[in-house]
Amino acid sequence: MMSIASQFRFFFTTYHSGVFNIVMHVFSLAMHFLVAWPSKSVPLVIVAFLLEEVGHWYDYFFRFGKANKRRSIEILPFKLILVAIFCFYMARWYHWF
Repeated sequence: MMSIASQFRFFFTTYHSGVFNIVMHVFSLAMHFLVAWPSKSVPLVIVAFLLEEVGHWYDYFFRFGKANKRRSIEILPFKLILVAIFCFYMARWYHWF
């Protein structure tokens, strides 16, 4: 089992590496800022999150070896907590509640 510190390091370094993953995150971030604020379109925000996940899936299936695949599964609870925090702050920033 990975410690919280090693999960944090893996999440922000290895898990978010690779050209395709970074490009998908840039597209997603642009979509969050260009679409969500003026139109407040929840389906388009969900599409933006899916773009991020496509980058993660690509890394998981095509780039990662066995050790990194295992680590990717181990950090899922940590990732879900970070995504929930990010969604909360994005919703507050866009004044959705």
